[in-house]
Amino acid sequence: MKLLKESTIANLSTKEKIEYYNNLKEYCLSLNKKGDLSFGQKLFSKLCPSLRNYDLEVYGEENIPSNGAFIVCNHSNSHDTFTACEVFTNLDLPVSVFAASDDLNFLSNNVFKMMDCTLIDRYNKESCTNGLMELTGKVLNYGNGLIFGEATWNLHPYKPMQNLKIGAARAAAIASKPIIPTIFEYYEVPDICSKEKELYYKCIIKFGKPIMISKDYDLSSQIFEIQKIMANMRLELWDKLYNKKQGMPKNTDKRVYVNHTYLKKFGGLGFNYDSEEEKKFLYFKEGENRINEYHFDNNGLFVPGITRKEDKEKVFQLLK
Repeated sequence: MKLLKESTIANLSTKEKIEYYNNLKEYCLSLNKKGDLSFGQKLFSKLCPSLRNYDLEVYGEENIPSNGAFIVCNHSNSHDTFTACEVFTNLDLPVSVFAASDDLNFLSNNVFKMMDCTLIDRYNKESCTNGLMELTGKVLNYGNGLIFGEATWNLHPYKPMQNLKIGAARAAAIASKPIIPTIFEYYEVPDICSKEKELYYKCIIKFGKPIMISKDYDLSSQIFEIQKIMANMRLELWDKLYNKKQGMPKNTDKRVYVNHTYLKKFGGLGFNYDSEEEKKFLYFKEGENRINEYHFDNNGLFVPGITRKEDKEKVFQLLK
């Protein structure tokens, strides 16, 4: 079923808007009748504690309504989907993570399917639309949908959030379900590491207050307000829970940042992270600098730019 552009929806009468959203809701309801936690979600959630090297702390779980919501979350590394499934299983709540299949290898793709993720090809607009409808159907029928609103990892050393895309607001408007702004904050060791599994010692998951999306107002403005809430949530975690000797983001240790970013991109299993390609999926407003990553240039200056896999020798020489 076709999603109308926001400008087109704005020109509809109140009656036409109600009919449009009701038709979409009925369509989404017809897509999925499954209920309860998936077997794969339960299975991999039991395995997750033995695979991760960091502790989990969860706050604000009382904000998740019993009849389903859209969890809009920041996105920073390859652990996020597994963290989400483990946390929701521990809370005894079904969840489907909205995830890209275009950067997964064969094994990861099948694991994500077993965990009831809703997979999309970000290069295919029809796949993205159909996936959003499928996820909305799951939320309407039995559970929660988790969306990484930034659409790819935020690797920026200082910026708490990249811009949120509009999809979560559309889905919430169709389903008449709230959005729960959520932050996954991974506390990184303050040291140079040699393996990706050494990077983190704790992950705090913080669920914010439910926010209903109005069908009568501009969705872009509403998702921008949610983005600001999430940025403030993350800044509060940075200010309250880091201490300076562990490297607060605003006082980022540049060598540690480059080392950790390299390992996030190229040290994890099951993912193919191409910074040039991934930046295409971020939403930058007109006039904004398209920056998602910093590196050391040939003069040793810490500037916006991409560290590539073939730069490994140069990176680790620089870090000695």
